[in-house]
Amino acid sequence: MIAVCDVMGFSNLLKEKSLEEIESKHISWFKKVLALSLGIKINNESLPTINDFKKNEYLNLIWFSDTILIFTKEDRQKNIVELIQFIQHLIFYSLYEGNMKARVGVSYGEISYDMENNLLWGLPIVIANKLQEYQNWTGGALDDMAIKRISQEPIWEVNYSKMITKYKIPLKKEAINAEYAIDWTIGVFPLGFQLLYKDYAKNVSIESSDHIKDMYENTMQFYENTSKCSIRK
Repeated sequence: MIAVCDVMGFSNLLKEKSLEEIESKHISWFKKVLALSLGIKINNESLPTINDFKKNEYLNLIWFSDTILIFTKEDRQKNIVELIQFIQHLIFYSLYEGNMKARVGVSYGEISYDMENNLLWGLPIVIANKLQEYQNWTGGALDDMAIKRISQEPIWEVNYSKMITKYKIPLKKEAINAEYAIDWTIGVFPLGFQLLYKDYAKNVSIESSDHIKDMYENTMQFYENTSKCSIRK
């Protein structure tokens, strides 16, 4: 199973900030986000490296520019669970702070890769990339092939009930069918998300495009619908 993550906001940073500032402030923060999402302990003295990411027992990770590819090392339930949980944390942490947000598409199928030379190819990569591109929010969605694979596991509804949820995914194009979303709201306390909502709102100004405003509203609506807790009081 493979996930393609678009790091939204990165292109704007490249236009507005120096490469040195982006690396010292924004890239360093997102490295911490990735580490936390992978369960890697971090400290203020040193940042996690790509080698730290490669040590993960269940997942492979490749990061270039504003795109991150994460895929399972084996086609086993434990690997798939680790992938979904990683995406949950990645979306949440990216929302919680900073200007770089995560939008993720997940698909399943045969891929080939050569990690030593950073080569990776296969149709599921193309599909997962299109799925993330078509989504109109900060969040993640799984296509039919990913859900079909997950549903092969025993009592999958119980095992995955805290990780994915059936939801009408807001899409910019209806070319891809996606009915299940990554539930990144699990474990988020209402008060904490009220503060997050206010912080996120600072980045959505009156001058923002309708597209940005729609993404913002769709993200907040997902939280309200999924958590059953109003944040607009």
